[in-house]
Amino acid sequence: MERALAMESKEKDSTAAWKNKVKRRRERIKAECEKLRRFVNEEEQRLLQRLEEEESETLRSLEANVAQLSRQSSSLRTLISEIEEKSRQTPAELLKDVKRTLDRSKDVKLQETKAVSTELKTPCSIPGMVEMLRKFTGTWQHMAGSLARAVLSALGGVAHTAQGDATDVSAESLCSPAAVCSAQV
Repeated sequence: MERALAMESKEKDSTAAWKNKVKRRRERIKAECEKLRRFVNEEEQRLLQRLEEEESETLRSLEANVAQLSRQSSSLRTLISEIEEKSRQTPAELLKDVKRTLDRSKDVKLQETKAVSTELKTPCSIPGMVEMLRKFTGTWQHMAGSLARAVLSALGGVAHTAQGDATDVSAESLCSPAAVCSAQV
């Protein structure tokens, strides 16, 4: 009877320790996921701010080009109107003002606008995502190793093969790529 009570007490202690371990792991997972959410939110804000700055800068340049072309068009329209008006004058009046008209036409030159790239420079990806995934993979492998060690500890380090034979195994061999591949088959 005493032995049964001792075994029951030991199992209760093991159960309580396991529940405590699960609780700590749950809290750690929640904390890590919260860090990831914060990181992704901060990265989103940074990328959106960068895109907004890029948009403003490009729009300023494009609007400056439109304004320059508008001024040039207006000058050309004015010059064309003057020339059309002069063409209605007598030849003597036309020749009298030719030099001034030619000088004005030299001043009104169509100038190319500054080229503005309309390709977006702000990426639509989160830098560091690969590193985060590697970290996650490493954490997953660590958790799988811990679980394998716990299972082996419970089994006394013995596993059964497909043929039913008992064999000694290690946590590392259970978490190796070969073991993972064979477990997936």
